[in-house]
Amino acid sequence: VMVTDWDANLDPDLREQVNISLTSSCASQNSSFTVELREQFDNSGTFTASSHADGNNAFFGPGCNITATYIDKLPSLNAISASAMMEFPSTIQVAQSINPSGVLSISVTDIDQNQDANSAESIFVNVQVKDVTSSLSMTLQETGLSTGVFSGELQTSTELNSNNLILDQASAGSSIVVSYSEQHPQRAIQAESIVSTVATVSVVGGWILPDMGTSVTVTDSDSAANLSAINSLVVVASQVTSGSHSLPITLTAPIGSEVFSGTLNACTTLPCGQGQLFAPAGSTVSVSFDDPKPLPGSVRSVSALVASSAVVNLPSSILPGSTISVTIFDSDRNSNAATLQTITARFGVYGRLQVEEVTLSETNANSGEFSGSLVTSDSQSEFSSGSGSLAISAGDAVIFEYQEAIPARTLRRRIQVGQVAVIHLPSSVVVGKDFRVDVEDADSSSVSITVTSNSPTNSLSADLFPSSTHHMMFANVATCHSSVAIPGCLAVAPGASIEIRYNEGLPAATSAISVSIPSISLKFASVLVAPENRDKIPSSGTLRVFLFHVTNIEGDIPGSIVCSSESLPETLSGRKSISRWKTISFNRFNSTHFVSYISPSRELFDTSASLNVSVPSASGCPVGAQLLVSVGLPNVTMLALEVVPPPTISFVSSPTTNTKLDLVVVDSILSSSSPGAMSEIQAHCTCASDHEIVALKPNGEGYHGSIMLSSRLSASNDSVLFCPINAKLQCETRTPAGFAKMSSQVEDCTPIFDIHFLRQMDSLAIWNVSFNVENCLSNPNMQYPSAALLRVGCATKS
Repeated sequence: VMVTDWDANLDPDLREQVNISLTSSCASQNSSFTVELREQFDNSGTFTASSHADGNNAFFGPGCNITATYIDKLPSLNAISASAMMEFPSTIQVAQSINPSGVLSISVTDIDQNQDANSAESIFVNVQVKDVTSSLSMTLQETGLSTGVFSGELQTSTELNSNNLILDQASAGSSIVVSYSEQHPQRAIQAESIVSTVATVSVVGGWILPDMGTSVTVTDSDSAANLSAINSLVVVASQVTSGSHSLPITLTAPIGSEVFSGTLNACTTLPCGQGQLFAPAGSTVSVSFDDPKPLPGSVRSVSALVASSAVVNLPSSILPGSTISVTIFDSDRNSNAATLQTITARFGVYGRLQVEEVTLSETNANSGEFSGSLVTSDSQSEFSSGSGSLAISAGDAVIFEYQEAIPARTLRRRIQVGQVAVIHLPSSVVVGKDFRVDVEDADSSSVSITVTSNSPTNSLSADLFPSSTHHMMFANVATCHSSVAIPGCLAVAPGASIEIRYNEGLPAATSAISVSIPSISLKFASVLVAPENRDKIPSSGTLRVFLFHVTNIEGDIPGSIVCSSESLPETLSGRKSISRWKTISFNRFNSTHFVSYISPSRELFDTSASLNVSVPSASGCPVGAQLLVSVGLPNVTMLALEVVPPPTISFVSSPTTNTKLDLVVVDSILSSSSPGAMSEIQAHCTCASDHEIVALKPNGEGYHGSIMLSSRLSASNDSVLFCPINAKLQCETRTPAGFAKMSSQVEDCTPIFDIHFLRQMDSLAIWNVSFNVENCLSNPNMQYPSAALLRVGCATKS
């Protein structure tokens, strides 16, 4: 309400007030009330106020005429008035979404249409499918006397009549439009309801499979908003039978599909892994989905019982004629907790027609554990089904089948029919030669045998190879005398025994079998061998050669050494050229061993004798040739030794005082992979009156070490060799290949230079000195080497 009256603006500096009187045509004649109006702003002369129209008050009822009266005081008392008719805007309400073949509730609030307070009145609305021309007029009834609220329900259907819509025109995703024509004020209002689909939730198979994963699906076109992309939604799996546990699961629908799927992983014991729902066997799991449409959202769910996956216990292998015992754990077959139940299973043989059915009985009431057995017969002939005994033979495969009810599936297991292996050995074994082991096993799975000697204790693995005989395999085992240990050969001493062990793959119960060769069956062959089984000899060295295991011989044994430039044959017959040869003798070393000393040097060879061949002019046995050692005994293999250079020791650089000197020792025997290689050798170095031992380690092709040379004698430093200028430095070493030495005169590089430390003026305990590195050089023309070591020291009373 607004009043303009300049006469009421008495004070231009104040916001003043005036009053109006309100009356209603719906109230009694004497019913009125006063409303205060306030000047909009100073010196405006315009006064305003708002009056709230309460629809529940008869004063401001629908259709009432409201009159505002103002008394104008100047120039004379005069009443002016203005009137307005009360109008109430109507509203329309429908559910935001509706199911096909569902009920659509419609509510219209229009106070203006409450024209008779003593009766329930009615109005009409228009209902149609959006973008479809046909429509339906529907009557809404007032909910009560004088409420002004009108409601009604529309049942959607696939048939057309006066109360229904045409459902095939209102497919999922389309809109149902409800329109209403309001009279006061005159306008049209409308509301829409989206046609939705009801989501369906399912557990594939109807059972939850613990520890296996169960497929869960939701079919909901409303959730597949974009069919050109991959859509997803979330369901919640809950288990409340045993505690309260829940797990959200994300389901996805591929492009163009409205079917969402995912996997429910359950465990039967706590704690469960990540992404698993605790659901013990027998519990119930509910999978729920909060369907967003139709609104308000409703939860769609499905329940499934957690099945217990059957567990079958069978042997992995059996022998013909044994009894097969089977145990099945299947709590789903425990149909009565008070009694014992039975189940059945079947056995057969792969490739045969015989089938035997076995009844398994529950071991205890309410246990879900069933056990039974089936006897077998060792026979290659097939028995008839139902005979009660299964005919099997080595190499057969027994097939077991059990039909699990929940979940419905067939469990199959395979049992291999095995055979106890048999190991065949020779009647005697000659140590120093190979012997053969034969293994008979129809179900062989092992590829090797283990051979062990108890004196000295050592073992090796020998590969098995197929034999020409059916089900037979063989292995060749190399033996050697314990005093001549060679990699890849079994070392055996007199009095020892040999065990052969074979791991059975089938049947599993037999694990492994072993047989032994007693010491009485072992014979020892005579053999020639060098110390540490060495196969090289230095050209300037001497080597002891032993002849082992010789008995019943008195006196020395003759032999010979031959220098050959070609590969070693087993005998001397047929040799094309021999450069040198000499007879030698093997002298008794103990009761069974003989020894002889040999060398490739020229003084040990007979230069005039020959084996009907020309004698080269070269003396001795040269580097690169072979020195062949033989003995005048039958069945003793010749010993071949490669002639190699003698060891050498060298300085990496010229020895200079006050520097570190690197030494290198090269030894053809130690640098090779032959037995006898050492992890460290020593060199003895002397200079002037001092002596030091240098340790050399393997590095590349030789042994490397270093020593510090000093021009001043130090009694306290063992790692420094006193070696003044012009003194003679000599280093020597002895290796298995022989003796080597190296000497050189020591040069001047960085002699000791005396410096003096001066006490600092402000300290009683600190001395210092400054000097130029170039002053340390005795020769001003020399450049100080950047890799050299500068040592600074001092001598005090303490």
